[in-house]
Amino acid sequence: MNPTYDVNFKHPLLESSLETSRVKLTPFLPHVHTDQLLSVLAANPEMERFLPIRITAEAIDAVGLDPESILFAVIDKTKGPHGAFAGTVGLLHASSQNRSTEIGPVICFPEFQRTFVNSNAVGILLRYCLNLPEEGGLGFRRVQWAASPLNTASIRVAERMGMKLEGTLRWVFVLPKGLEGKTPGAGRGEGDGRDSVILAAYWDDWENGGREKTLSRVSVFCSRAIPKTPLPRREYPAPTSLAGAVRKERMLPEIREPLAAAPFNDATDSSNTFTTSNPVATSIMSNNKMAAKSSGVLGQNFWESSNSETYFRRRI
Repeated sequence: MNPTYDVNFKHPLLESSLETSRVKLTPFLPHVHTDQLLSVLAANPEMERFLPIRITAEAIDAVGLDPESILFAVIDKTKGPHGAFAGTVGLLHASSQNRSTEIGPVICFPEFQRTFVNSNAVGILLRYCLNLPEEGGLGFRRVQWAASPLNTASIRVAERMGMKLEGTLRWVFVLPKGLEGKTPGAGRGEGDGRDSVILAAYWDDWENGGREKTLSRVSVFCSRAIPKTPLPRREYPAPTSLAGAVRKERMLPEIREPLAAAPFNDATDSSNTFTTSNPVATSIMSNNKMAAKSSGVLGQNFWESSNSETYFRRRI
């Protein structure tokens, strides 16, 4: 059997929580999305101007190996029958213990800038993180946003989405050569430094008007039910070396090949689902009275919940 690749994120992902009527987020798959992402960045070097690191294949793999972080491909559903890859967004340091996370990096391809795409992608993640588990969210208390003080556009996006300015952390990063920062004093090492403007959204603000303010800026969120009976899963070849390790990929067609998959039919198609075999996910669903149970598909490890939503998580 060919090696397969699993999404290495320890938190449950619920499909209907990760899309609006015009935008959806799917897990970023290195051998599907990396080449196009790096090609766009190479053609538009100004897009990395305010980032604290260079986006490379190795950096992408490092995010994938961290179970508390995940990178998503942003899909514009309005472009053609299968949508278009419009950029990336992610969650960093998603801590179950502290009930907090950070949104980033946010990269929107030039043709999708100044459209609804970025606001929808950020709104999706705020909704996913701050809604309660029984609402399809993680029930986190805090979602953070960090931006270079020079990147006023990023700061405006966060404020427009309801985040509050907290302050500036000084000298947070030592930047790679060529990225824009400030010069340290003699004897402080090579490389310019970067401050980070910190903004955040909070659970109590979210439940007292913040949710309505944020979601008023994005498309109507999808609420379709997903059929309980999954189609047989297919295996896909994956690279045998990512970040020095053999990693596995077990993804469904629409996620594995988001621009080539058949369109979803609510009435007949159950291939557009996420799955889990992680016992922690089972516990989360059970604690929220969702009564997860095994569907009995041999070797597939599907899980069902009483509200007809299907989760996926990494295998352990």
